[in-house]
Amino acid sequence: MWTTVFVFLALGSVWFMFSANPEEKMVQSTDGEVTVTGVAKASAPLRVVTVTDAIPMIASGGTSINKSYRIMPDATLLAKPVVLTWQLKDLLVSASEVAVYRFNEDSLMWDMVLPIVAYSDTMLAVETSTLGVFTLGKKETVTVPQFIDVYKDILVSKPVGAVGFVTTVGYVRASPSPSITGGGSIMRLPSVGQQGGCGGAVEPGVTEQKSTVTRDVTLLVDDVQTKVTLTFFTRWMMGDGCPVDSPFQSSSSYGILPISN
Repeated sequence: MWTTVFVFLALGSVWFMFSANPEEKMVQSTDGEVTVTGVAKASAPLRVVTVTDAIPMIASGGTSINKSYRIMPDATLLAKPVVLTWQLKDLLVSASEVAVYRFNEDSLMWDMVLPIVAYSDTMLAVETSTLGVFTLGKKETVTVPQFIDVYKDILVSKPVGAVGFVTTVGYVRASPSPSITGGGSIMRLPSVGQQGGCGGAVEPGVTEQKSTVTRDVTLLVDDVQTKVTLTFFTRWMMGDGCPVDSPFQSSSSYGILPISN
């Protein structure tokens, strides 16, 4: 019979739990609401710090009922995914309506974190290889139209020397309320956007440029007509341009962006 021994160590304001395997570690936030489990190098240990200046994703009367957390190391992609576990309590919505979001500091959007690896009425666990600032948020169903006119405009404005591009799309309500998802933050629309490059392939390039386009429209959010601002964020992979026999183009086709009321 094998016996597992756990040692608890208080370091500053964060509790660490080390298993018999020195690389397998579990780190918990000071309030006990977030736990990170995974493999970390001794030179870049797992850490959880509460973020006080991030916009809360779920709030009531302007008072946050959940927090944002910066989970480190967040400078590089992890070699092996870690598991982030949230304790679900004091929520304004049911546990089934809640998701974990990560703030993308390039696009300035909140991305939903997938996959979900464990779930109950009291906890939610996701797996990720990218750390940073995380928080809870209410999932919303957005009826997404097609954006062919906007995508065409983006391609026309491509910088000289581009060999690839990726465009992601996010939304924010026109009149944000503290009781609504995001409270003014841009929420990325999953599976929406376009990409391409030389011959339709996203070439890596040697440098990057970025551009942003916005449109004010009315969309169905949870089956309610809602005025939102859409943000189209594009990363341009830069090189020496495309050869004549491999023209710069999108890899997909899209429809028409609706006109806002």
